[in-house]
Amino acid sequence: MDSIEKVNKELKTRLDKANKLQNQYKALDEIETKLRKGKTKFTLHTLIFDGYTYREDLGGRLNEDFGIDGLDSVIQTLLLAEIVNRKQDIEQFFSTAEKELRIE
Repeated sequence: MDSIEKVNKELKTRLDKANKLQNQYKALDEIETKLRKGKTKFTLHTLIFDGYTYREDLGGRLNEDFGIDGLDSVIQTLLLAEIVNRKQDIEQFFSTAEKELRIE
């Protein structure tokens, strides 16, 4: 009886993880589609590095204050790359599960 409960608990844990990853994949796919469709604007409210802090509400915007152009396209490119990587990780999880469960 203990082994049945352990197996059932493990299956529930795996199902919960699979459901979360499936939802995450759907959301990432939607974001990726929207990012690829058109011009996207990003807002940076705070920039922190090596003890330096720049806050938008203290005096402006990065573009206006520092003359940094093209920030939206840079962020969009980096975000798309990370979305694609994460989607590949999720696809690999399901591919491995498919093999373990012998589903074809």
